[in-house]
Amino acid sequence: MKEQDIEKQLKESADNIKMKDFSERWEIIKERIRLESENQTVVPCEQKVAVTSGGYNLHNVTTKKVSFAVGLCCLFLAIVLAIVLPLVLKKNSAKRYLGLEELEIVSVTVEIFETELNKSNINIIDLSDYSNSDFQLFYSKDEQLKGGYVHLFDEENATLIMLLFHTNDVQSDIKFSTEYKTINVNSVNIKYEKIANELTHNFKALADTNSIIYELECIAATDNINPVFEKLFG
Repeated sequence: MKEQDIEKQLKESADNIKMKDFSERWEIIKERIRLESENQTVVPCEQKVAVTSGGYNLHNVTTKKVSFAVGLCCLFLAIVLAIVLPLVLKKNSAKRYLGLEELEIVSVTVEIFETELNKSNINIIDLSDYSNSDFQLFYSKDEQLKGGYVHLFDEENATLIMLLFHTNDVQSDIKFSTEYKTINVNSVNIKYEKIANELTHNFKALADTNSIIYELECIAATDNINPVFEKLFG
């Protein structure tokens, strides 16, 4: 069968289709509509209807709120630490150093010298092997003992020693050039330098024992000052 014949036949079939009258179709469907209406439940607008959704859950909402609050607290804490902590550390690290010029110098006897050191729990190196003189003590404005000064003579090494000592909260005044040397005696690091002098062997030195700092000026018989340090701090 040709394509034109098929189209002609389909057209004739469509023309022969008879549509039912509306009243006839209404009689068929009205009974079905009545039954479906009777089976439906009418909910008054005043009545609350619980509606659930697969994506909504009260527990999830509460969890999210708690998580948000915790996150906010953590953020606030981080900001506080970032601002306050450096200030606190800076304040703690900014140690107050006293200058020697701020201390009161008092000349004392050897007995008072030793008594005051013992009362203040300031322990210095043993001076019993030296001839000594010119005892002085250094006090802060609040009458706290901060250090002292004494002349020593080391007969063994033929060396005169001007020994100044102070606690570690007092600023040292001694300065060194780039030509200084170091020696370690009994875990005490000693920085020293020879002072230019054509007639004698003069040295200046700084020894730090953490709690007590020693500043020394030495006039020695020889150019080798190490035995003097080894006897003092050994």
